[in-house]
Amino acid sequence: MRERGARREEPNRLARFSIKKRSNIYGLVFGSHHPLGIHKFLQVAWANDEIAGEANFDIERENIAAGELFLALDEMRPNKIREFETELEAALRTGVIESEADVVRFCIEAGMTCQHSAPVLKKLKAAGVIELNFRVPDVRNLKSPRRIRTKG
Repeated sequence: MRERGARREEPNRLARFSIKKRSNIYGLVFGSHHPLGIHKFLQVAWANDEIAGEANFDIERENIAAGELFLALDEMRPNKIREFETELEAALRTGVIESEADVVRFCIEAGMTCQHSAPVLKKLKAAGVIELNFRVPDVRNLKSPRRIRTKG
């Protein structure tokens, strides 16, 4: 049991981004003890790579250009996003994720921004699988996270 007033320790988090400049490829590793720091890095990474948030070039060779329209079909969505959404949905359906803070941690560990969780949360809320009172989890709200209730 924690002492009153003791803070819960968050583990150090790491994120990476690759930069191709001419024929060289440079690796950037960013670390932060606070989830807000790593989330800000991920936002910048995803702003520079809309496909996977990992590089300023097609590192996974999915042959999808930045700014290119995606079809709504699951087969046409980038692999990283599709896998993240599948795993998040499973964690929400089984009750592994119980709060906004759990969603934030899940996103960061997957190398995604909190905005990436919005379609899954919206889908499960509309289907009546979960009850929640937010659209996108707020990384600044980890001290008093909002609950996610699983129905059924």
